[in-house]
Amino acid sequence: MRRLLQLLGLLALASCARAQTVANFDTPACSGNGVGVYQGIDFSLSPWDCEKSSTLPGDATETISWYQNISTGKFKFVQPSILTSLRGGGSNGSGIFTVTTDAGETFSQNLPKGVTLLQTGFTKPASVVTIYYQGWWTIEVDDITYTTPPPLTLVRAKFTFDDATPVAGSVQVFQIAAGAPVSLGSFPLDATGLVSANLPLDPNSQYHAQLANPSGAVVQDFWSVNASASLAAAAIAALPKLELDVVLFKATGAVKSIAAIPAP
Repeated sequence: MRRLLQLLGLLALASCARAQTVANFDTPACSGNGVGVYQGIDFSLSPWDCEKSSTLPGDATETISWYQNISTGKFKFVQPSILTSLRGGGSNGSGIFTVTTDAGETFSQNLPKGVTLLQTGFTKPASVVTIYYQGWWTIEVDDITYTTPPPLTLVRAKFTFDDATPVAGSVQVFQIAAGAPVSLGSFPLDATGLVSANLPLDPNSQYHAQLANPSGAVVQDFWSVNASASLAAAAIAALPKLELDVVLFKATGAVKSIAAIPAP
């Protein structure tokens, strides 16, 4: 059992935790037309311009704006991310500011003159963000804040009995968040006893896996622990071709042995 806990901890360490980034256009300094790629965002989808500080009330730092007479601009995250907030404003009075993503989320708010903090309430990772503003090219945007979820990690485990016959059933995985379990899904074992799942593992979290028989009754509980960072390099080298080989006693269903083997 301890071996499984260590392996699950290593799998979590090998993935990246959710990271927050703020594209503030000050560090490094933004200048000129055609912003390009800046702090994890590709602005080449639209004509974005770097604006000097103090252009609008409420923002004494660098911002970006459209430098052509357009009403819609786009940008793309280098890695799918969740747009959590940004600051925006127009110089010619109020206007409706709308943000949509290719993940299907929309935010809209009336902006007064000057720069206003906007909380999108978005929860889904997206690639392309589209901004619409009826004030045409007077819009300015700053402090684009987004979070990048950890990438999916392929986790594979094969469950067999000590007489070499496959175990039937399913594995349900939970992430322990704020002391409460959050289900990441239920994954059936195939005819060979193999289960495979892509999971967003976080090195700062603990995980709970339950092995259930075909009728749904829990046979075994597995808990992960946070492993030491010194062991992360070996896990990273093994991923994503790491498979756990779990052998159960046929008579009792208890765990007999656990080993890590290269996945095919």
